Parts: sequence; C-alpha cells; structure tokens
Amino acid sequence: GELFAEAAAILETSSFLASRLRAIGCEREIAVVPSGTDLSIFRYRGPREQDERRRLLFVGRLIAYKGLDVLLRALPTVLARVDGVTLDVIGEGPEREPCQRLATRLGLGRVVTFHGARLRPGVVRALEESDVLVLPSRTSQRGQAEALGNVLKEAQAVGVAVVATDHGGIPETFPPRLRHELVPENDHAALASRLLSVLGMGQEASARAREARDWVEREFSWERVAPQL
Repeated sequence: GELFAEAAAILETSSFLASRLRAIGCEREIAVVPSGTDLSIFRYRGPREQDERRRLLFVGRLIAYKGLDVLLRALPTVLARVDGVTLDVIGEGPEREPCQRLATRLGLGRVVTFHGARLRPGVVRALEESDVLVLPSRTSQRGQAEALGNVLKEAQAVGVAVVATDHGGIPETFPPRLRHELVPENDHAALASRLLSVLGMGQEASARAREARDWVEREFSWERVAPQL
C-alpha cells in the first residue's frame, strides 16, 4: 500500500496485470498502456504462399510456463492428419533439454528443430517464413503468467496465423471476435484441434490475416501507444 501511495502514476501493459495489482491492494487509478509494436520492422506479408511444407513456429524462453511441451504433445495428432508439418523452436532456457527428449520420445526428431535464441532480425525472418505461430502458455505453480504476449502481436502484424491459450493477457492481443478460439491451458488435444482448424482454413485465411493486421495497427502501433505514454 505504501508503494502505491508514493507512486506518481501507475501503469500496466494489460488489464490482466492491472487486475493483479488490484488483487494485492492497489486502490489507485491504473493506466493500462500496452507495449507498442514497431510496424516498420514487422511488415505485413499476409498468408504464406503454400508449398509442400506447413511451418509452425514457437518463439519464447524455454521455461515451464511457456508450455512448449503441450505443443509437442499435440503434434502427433496434427501430423496424422496433415502432411509436411514442421515446427521451428526459437528460444533458450532450462526446458530445452527436457523438451528435446520429449520430442525424441514422441518420434518428432525430424519434425522439430531447436534453433536456440535469436536476435530480432532472426525472429522477423522466422515469422516471415512461417504459417502459424503457436503460444501454448499456462499459469505456473507460482502464478507466473504472460503479461500480454508481444510475439502474438508481431505475428499478427506480419500476417501469420496465431494459435494460443486463454491465459494471462493473451486474449487482449487478439481481435475481440476471435477470442473464443483461444484454447484451454494444458490441453494438448484442444491445441491439436485448433491447429488442424487453422491449417485447413483455406481462402478464409487471407481475410483473417488482414483483420488481425488492422487490429494491431489500431491498438498496438507506436503511433497509437506513444501518445498514451
């Protein structure tokens, strides 16, 4: 309470985090100003021209609450229905070795590639080469959760389809009419089902990609966010 009273202003990047502050006793006004997305870096590409590969992408620290293991457990179901699916994993952390072992145990050795950490240009390039970004985050035992999900905004800015969980601040990165498509945490079967729906979307994909890009421009571009700050 004393800390909140001393602050000149209180800002959070998502309504989710603002609600957490209120839960621990903040009675002050909280300004919610999301982190901005530099659209000069994340240029709109739209859906990737289809070839024999369907490229999934995971970007994030390899820690337990990011849920990469849930995505790996979902992949066999997807592979049984769709040919040419691969998964590129960008990120480093303590869960890398356990996830590599899990991928081997699930027979995904030729499907999943662990690239380690990449600087921003490498992430941009990976997004431009991908069909679907997947973020299967879940709340940790200590309550750690996604504040917002910057990579989801970046993927939508590029025109990459996104599949994610109904978790933390993630819903706030999605166009409101698409938020019902978020899947439950820790549910690899639901994640697989959603991935199959997105991979089989066909002509609708272009309109959805444009809608998502427009949403990011309206809500998260630096032109919008900077004046709020």
